[in-house]
Amino acid sequence: MRILITGIGGYIGSSLAYHVCKSTTPLYTVIGIGRGTKYPLLRAKLTGRITLYEGNIEDEDLLNKSAEGCDVIVHTASPVSERYCQEQYAEAERAIVLGTRKIVQAARRTSSLLIHLSTQAVYSTYRVRAMPLDEQMPLLPDTAYGTLKAEAEYEVLTYPSAIILRLVNIYGIGKITPMHNDVVTSIFISASQRKEAITIYGDGSQGIDLVHIDDLVQLIEHLILHRPSQYVPSVINVSSGKAVYIRDLAHMVQKEAYQSLQYSIPIQFKDSPAGKIWPTRFLSNNKVRAAAPWFPRVALRDGIREMLTVSHGI
Repeated sequence: MRILITGIGGYIGSSLAYHVCKSTTPLYTVIGIGRGTKYPLLRAKLTGRITLYEGNIEDEDLLNKSAEGCDVIVHTASPVSERYCQEQYAEAERAIVLGTRKIVQAARRTSSLLIHLSTQAVYSTYRVRAMPLDEQMPLLPDTAYGTLKAEAEYEVLTYPSAIILRLVNIYGIGKITPMHNDVVTSIFISASQRKEAITIYGDGSQGIDLVHIDDLVQLIEHLILHRPSQYVPSVINVSSGKAVYIRDLAHMVQKEAYQSLQYSIPIQFKDSPAGKIWPTRFLSNNKVRAAAPWFPRVALRDGIREMLTVSHGI
């Protein structure tokens, strides 16, 4: 099976490439397209069934060459920073919306299954809404990033052989590329690594939805192998189905650090900056569990323990 992964050098793209390259049933031929900064590491770790193209997905000739003969296209490439989307809106729009349009065209030309990675931000970030958020609810993005990702979804919905995955907060050890430093789990683990206090802004009552990177890449492969014979574009929340409070997450890191590393990390509370705390958000996972009843497999505590032990070299 021939699979094209856009953004293959990123946290999710490289983790997916690592997972499918280790598979023996079926055998995958992996094609990657990206900026190339991680390619030496990718080549060192993923020998054999991988071909890498350096460039961006708006380059139609390069994209057509990369997609030729592919059975599946997994579109992970996207800026994820809200600040970047605000300050460089035209560039972000080109990458997220125009880039997705080019991907849809490539999928149509090759009759490939398209798996498009979207985000919970299309529902909203700061707006108070009834929870859990489900796939039938209207999109009400209130950030630049969420707005652009919603526009990208509209592009994908024009192609029937497509699955849109709306991701919550993805965490865990990347097999090649590390997760972003501004994810709360990474911030808390980094504080433990430096033996500094974990800082919580506000009272820690904000709840977030977390899914482990291993569960995500296994879900993507599951959808590739168990795709329906006839399509309508499908939208699926990739969610644990529940929220964990920030203060509970901090205490979990504190407890696991003490048990695994034998030292205690203090937790401190600070006033939250104005407009920086969003309401509790979590998504319904009924649809993803109907497609993959095992999802998710990785318990949050196990994922946190893994992050601690790897970050501390244990």
